[in-house]
Amino acid sequence: MRPRLFSISSAPSLDLAEIHLTVAELSWQTPLKRSRKGMCSSYLAAAVAGDVFTCFLWRGSLPVPSKPTPLICVGTGTGIAPLRSLIRECAASTSVWGDVPILLVFGCRHEGKDYLYADEWKELSRDRLKQLKVLPAFSRDGDKKFYVQHQLGRHARRVAALLDEGACIYVCGNSTPMPKDVALTFEDIVTQCCCGGDEVRGQEYMKQLRKQGRYVVDSWSA
Repeated sequence: MRPRLFSISSAPSLDLAEIHLTVAELSWQTPLKRSRKGMCSSYLAAAVAGDVFTCFLWRGSLPVPSKPTPLICVGTGTGIAPLRSLIRECAASTSVWGDVPILLVFGCRHEGKDYLYADEWKELSRDRLKQLKVLPAFSRDGDKKFYVQHQLGRHARRVAALLDEGACIYVCGNSTPMPKDVALTFEDIVTQCCCGGDEVRGQEYMKQLRKQGRYVVDSWSA
């Protein structure tokens, strides 16, 4: 069986001697209508305290900036895992990150059963990260589907202001089609709010963000 890769959702500086995973238990039907479950995710879901399994660690792709700078984090579903790790790592240094703006846009289907770490975000914003702002996007709770890119567009001026302050952008989640849709939304925001409606300048702005390491994507296919 080939190894399965999961993003760690804990922070080494805050969750000492612990590794947290945020895993969705996969289930689906075959073309012949037979029910199937993901082997690894089902195993993890059934694990109990004391169970032992083999794992290996790779360095992640979402480094904490070398100096305090505003963060714009966009994640969907279990894509919240690396973002939680990043935000909790910032929360471990309240003297450095306590007053730095962090905007988290999180997308899921239903608030009642999919809004991961909702209470934790409230606790962190109250006790450690005073400028942590969470903007949820629940795609199935309303009459119309509402995604993270719609939430970004609704708060375009806030996003543009953070970018003017040097914000770094982190986008995490399934590769189809969220990262592309989010990138187009960011491009539209910077074009309209930072570049006077000039599309060529907006495209160059995005190019520079990526070149400077200020636009980082961590995505995967199902």
